[in-house]
Amino acid sequence: MASTEPTAPAKHDSDTEQDQALAVHFHLPKTTNPSTFDDDIYLTSWTFADAPHIAASIDLTIHTNLLVIPWPYTEDHAREYISMTIAAPGMVAGPPPTDGPADNLTRFMAIRLGSPTSPAVGSIGFEWPRSYLMEIGYWLAESARGRGLMPRIIEHIVLPYAARVKECARVQIACFTFNKASARVAEKAGFEYEGELRNWHMPHGVPTDAAMYSWIPPHARQV
Repeated sequence: MASTEPTAPAKHDSDTEQDQALAVHFHLPKTTNPSTFDDDIYLTSWTFADAPHIAASIDLTIHTNLLVIPWPYTEDHAREYISMTIAAPGMVAGPPPTDGPADNLTRFMAIRLGSPTSPAVGSIGFEWPRSYLMEIGYWLAESARGRGLMPRIIEHIVLPYAARVKECARVQIACFTFNKASARVAEKAGFEYEGELRNWHMPHGVPTDAAMYSWIPPHARQV
């Protein structure tokens, strides 16, 4: 998730008028396999009711690992982020699948466990820097880390979706080289490590290297 410092305090009085109804985009049922994440997983839209949960979840780990995010992170920052997801809910580019389920990945989605109305425990987002290239970004609250949740979401929701988008030729995850947790997510989800990108980004003005991981949809793989 990326955010910028708000230029003015959030206006809470109009939240009810601006808010959107919570929409469930994907439901991944829990499994009976004890070695996997054992809970129903829902990917939904964001609503302003999520602001306190986002603010409480953004810790120094998330702040350090994300590209651009304010610190300390407040409910006003969260409301600004939610406003952005409501204003631009669709993908930056890239058409939806021409077959398969009607569910569609949106640019920013909340991750909820057990129920579609449970408090959000994380976020997953998507960009299309090019018409054939999907890029994934994500974060999880501390309570949801280390349980195999994010690899399961990517492997069982995101990659099958990308495989149905005929124009998609590549899905990638880039994370700072010190972000070992995100690297493990990519590896567990079946991504291939491609190498390091030197001085890939300048978080807080400091040149920082990144590790690049990719997954190629079956229809785009060269024989």
